[in-house]
Amino acid sequence: MRIPANEAVATLLRHEIDPAFVMRLTMLMNWLRPARFGTILDLGCGRGFYTEAITHIYPQATAIGVDYNEKPLTLAREHENAAKASLARSDARMLPFPAETFDAAICPDVLEHIVEHDVVLSEVFRVLKDDGLLLITVPHQNYPFVWDPVNWVLERALGTHVPSHIWWLAGIWADHVRLYTTDELTQTLNAAGFTIEETWYTTHRCFPFSLMLFRIGSNIVKHTVCPSLNRYSEDLGASRWLMWARRILYAFHDTEPSRAADVPSAGIVLKARKRPETSNLGGMQE
Repeated sequence: MRIPANEAVATLLRHEIDPAFVMRLTMLMNWLRPARFGTILDLGCGRGFYTEAITHIYPQATAIGVDYNEKPLTLAREHENAAKASLARSDARMLPFPAETFDAAICPDVLEHIVEHDVVLSEVFRVLKDDGLLLITVPHQNYPFVWDPVNWVLERALGTHVPSHIWWLAGIWADHVRLYTTDELTQTLNAAGFTIEETWYTTHRCFPFSLMLFRIGSNIVKHTVCPSLNRYSEDLGASRWLMWARRILYAFHDTEPSRAADVPSAGIVLKARKRPETSNLGGMQE
C-alpha cells in the first residue's frame, strides 16, 4: 500500500521526527476523506494533535476531541486551531453524546490504555451513525526486536515486561494494559457490532531502540538544542539537528504499511464501519 501524498499532512508534520507517527496519522487522515463534511470524534484526543489535524485538513468537518484527563485538554485548547474544534472532558465508557451523532470516529493509540475496551467500543458504536467510519491504531503484540529490545527479551525469556507505570523505561508497555493480536482486535470489534474493512501493519523495520529515542531522547533534545522537535511547535524555522535526525531515522524505517500479518510490526491500523444489520453475525475480515 502506498500512502497518498497529502500536502496538508506534510505541513502539519514538518517537525515530526517519529516516522511511525507520520505513517499512522497520514493513513487516518486520508481514510477520513469520506467524512470531510461531517462530524468526527477524536476519542482520547490528549493534547489534540489529531483533532487539530482534522480541522486543518478538512476545515468543513466538525471535529470534537474527548479525553478523560484535563491537563492535556488544557494544553490542547492553547493550540492555534483549537477554536475550530470542540474539546471536552469525558469518560470514554460513557460518552456525553446522543446516539448516531458522528459520521466517523478515530481512536489512535487509545484502546491499549483502557481495561474495559469492549465497553468503549460499544459506546463508539452507539454514537456513530449507521455506516459510520471507525479508525483505530494499536500496538502490535508481535513487534520487531529492534523496536523495543528490552521488553522483547523479557517477554520471551521470562514471560514478563517492564512495569507499565514506569513510563520512561516501559517502552511499548508504557501505561498500557495490553498489546493486541489481530485476532483479539478483530473479535473485540466484531462483538461490538463493527464490520472490519481493512487491516494494515506498520513499522516492520526501524532504527534500534526507536521507542527510547522517540520518547526519551526527543524530549531531552527538544528542550535543549532543538525546540523544532516539538510536533506542536509553530516555529517554522528549519533545524540542522532536526534535519539530520530525521534523515538517519527515516533511512532505517520502512515508509509504507503492509498486510503482512505474520511479519513482526510495531502497530496495527484498522478501518471498520458500523453496520447494525451485521452486528449479530460478526464482521468479516477482507
